[in-house]
Amino acid sequence: MISQKFTVSIWFAILMIIHTTTVAGDRFVAGTADLPLLSGLYLVDEETVIFEKPVGRFVYAVAKGGRSEEDFWQFYRDTLPQLGWRAVARGVFVRDGESLTINVEKKDSQIIAYFTIAPASK
Repeated sequence: MISQKFTVSIWFAILMIIHTTTVAGDRFVAGTADLPLLSGLYLVDEETVIFEKPVGRFVYAVAKGGRSEEDFWQFYRDTLPQLGWRAVARGVFVRDGESLTINVEKKDSQIIAYFTIAPASK
């Protein structure tokens, strides 16, 4: 018979794995492992498109939330250069042969952010 302590330990480990997976999944833009998602925004899964081709990856993701546009842009202006992205225009960044385009619109009390990663034009 399995001891009660062992059973509790197993359940605790399972809950920690579920929690960690959920938190990690919510921290990054879909299809990326290093493009953080501003807290307070959530991904709209049904609008996400991700595929890889020999010429590079293509990611299209939409996030919504109750943050201000100023908070949004400040977060990405501070964060993206630390991750190697270089701004070339408002909402357009490049890194390692890829282009990241971010568009934001305000709708009611929410912002809607559109993220697109594609191979950079040469």
